[in-house]
Amino acid sequence: MVSAAVSGFVVGVVVTLAALGVFAHSSSQGAPPATIPPATPRPRVAIKAAVENLATKVLGPSYPDPSKKRLLAVHLIAVDPDLPLHVSTPATRLLQNYVSLVIEFRLNDHPLGPTWRARLARADVFQVMKALYTSRLPIYNVEMVGMYPLKSGKKTRVQQALVAYLSHTTAATLPWKRFKRTDEGKLWSLLTYRYVNPRFGSLP
Repeated sequence: MVSAAVSGFVVGVVVTLAALGVFAHSSSQGAPPATIPPATPRPRVAIKAAVENLATKVLGPSYPDPSKKRLLAVHLIAVDPDLPLHVSTPATRLLQNYVSLVIEFRLNDHPLGPTWRARLARADVFQVMKALYTSRLPIYNVEMVGMYPLKSGKKTRVQQALVAYLSHTTAATLPWKRFKRTDEGKLWSLLTYRYVNPRFGSLP
């Protein structure tokens, strides 16, 4: 059930973002600014494996059931510059080495209720994005999709409860190495797009 819900949602998200031009950026941006460590080009399979390992480690165990995997899926999406990829320019060739990510993960519950549950989810977003953008992986945009069992009518089903999207344009301006846990709210406010289902919790 989780797999079906997640797969259907991701297709919708990717199609919607592509239609809105979310993954399209000017090829004149060139190399990532100094706030992000220089990326090391890697094969896509190696990037996916590295992201999966990193996200699994950062997210930690599920609560209240630690036997469930928190990381559900990692999707790599080619960066789509404004110029066609067959146009040979240094910036275009650089973007061909990068990928955008959609990371689906299981949100944890919290014994103190919805407000703390939402804060815990915000902390997940902060820690994963910081780890990704300081990893030297060739990562461009990052979208995190949190799944959680929510009640719909008389039934409870796993569904989207959180979406956090950060564009590379914004990510490249942030002081990742200086960010501390006390900056979780600051990063959340700077996200390109953020959404929390009110039935899951609420954040400012």
